[in-house]
Amino acid sequence: MVITNKRTIHRTGLLAKHSSEVLHTHIRNIRIEQTVVQRLFNVGDISMDSSAGGGANVEINMRGVRDPEGVRDMIDEYRSL
Repeated sequence: MVITNKRTIHRTGLLAKHSSEVLHTHIRNIRIEQTVVQRLFNVGDISMDSSAGGGANVEINMRGVRDPEGVRDMIDEYRSL
């Protein structure tokens, strides 16, 4: 995951690569999900959808992110809320 001042980029894959990015100004919703064990270790899953996605599809979905609330706060700093 790469967070710039304009977008969040999620890249996966070693041989076959997949990249998904969302402009911060287009992020409509950031969802954090954590189990009790994940809360103890300060990790969680983050999902983001954008206005371009129509709300039906999640644009970026990352599992096992360290400090998910800190990541959300960092993205919020770049979004115009």
